[in-house]
Amino acid sequence: MGPDMIFCFEKKHLRRLKENYSEEISGKTVITMNIPDEYEYMDEELQDILWSYAEEYISDGTL
Repeated sequence: MGPDMIFCFEKKHLRRLKENYSEEISGKTVITMNIPDEYEYMDEELQDILWSYAEEYISDGTL
């Protein structure tokens, strides 16, 4: 199994993770995607963006 990875939409989400869960995320790769958190739940456009972003990590064997 590959390394633990956490994907955040925005820098403010990363900041909150560090403030509230610094011990839990220690040693994990945290990636900020710089996607505005303004989409509705299950928005198709957002799903396409997320899949295209994750593809980069899947195709290189990271995930």
